[in-house]
Amino acid sequence: MLFMEESAGYQRILEKGVEKGFVQGRDITLREVTLKLLKKKSIDMSEECRKKLERLDVDTLNAITDNIFEINTVEDLKKFLD
Repeated sequence: MLFMEESAGYQRILEKGVEKGFVQGRDITLREVTLKLLKKKSIDMSEECRKKLERLDVDTLNAITDNIFEINTVEDLKKFLD
């Protein structure tokens, strides 16, 4: 008897789902870490800035964390948001 879990098609779908979940989880974690670092630096963002940050791609979030020591004001942060 063949079980669905043993089929190659099921395994591929499962792997893709796990991979997609991992990527989404990584993106969420990076976004949370970025927000936490900015808060720790006392960068007081408006709701508009926060919403923009939540829509940023991974490359831009990485750029912010890479440059976190140079970001000291909201104006410094806005360079990455625009």
